[in-house]
Amino acid sequence: IKRDKIIPPEVIQELEVYFEEEDYEGALEFCEATPGFVTNVLATALPRMSQGFDAMKEGAQEIGEEEAVNLQIKISFLSLIATIGPMLGLFGTVTGMVTAFNVIAASAGNASPAKLADGISQALMTTVLGLTVAIPALGFYFFFKNRVVKIILEAGVVVSEFIDRFRPVDE
Repeated sequence: IKRDKIIPPEVIQELEVYFEEEDYEGALEFCEATPGFVTNVLATALPRMSQGFDAMKEGAQEIGEEEAVNLQIKISFLSLIATIGPMLGLFGTVTGMVTAFNVIAASAGNASPAKLADGISQALMTTVLGLTVAIPALGFYFFFKNRVVKIILEAGVVVSEFIDRFRPVDE
């Protein structure tokens, strides 16, 4: 999730040359041959030139949302890990407590602390392990989520700058 990978400067420079020369067919061919966030969006917008600015903008927005979702999917596993970690810890806590209560039941209520310690230790250790996994995963998820949002916004600005060249003068 790096800006220069998602919005490569060399791709933007190449597109800028095509647009300055008003070689939109060449720009479209370049976009189709160079898949990426910006090029995929422009490859959807450019064929709609004959339909007008609004059609281009609408096409760009649709594919832009799809590209944004694809970036979000790349980091969604971190959210999943952050969610499942405490659940696994809770599962271990419950099984550890069941073990401790079984010791109490088997000893007719006269269980020594030493006999209960194994089940309680299991309960606490699985909780610790679940949180040890979940806390960093959640931190990384929000770090990367914020980075993805920032890059998506920047890509949107770049695409808008290209598409705004087709905006009618009277708007």
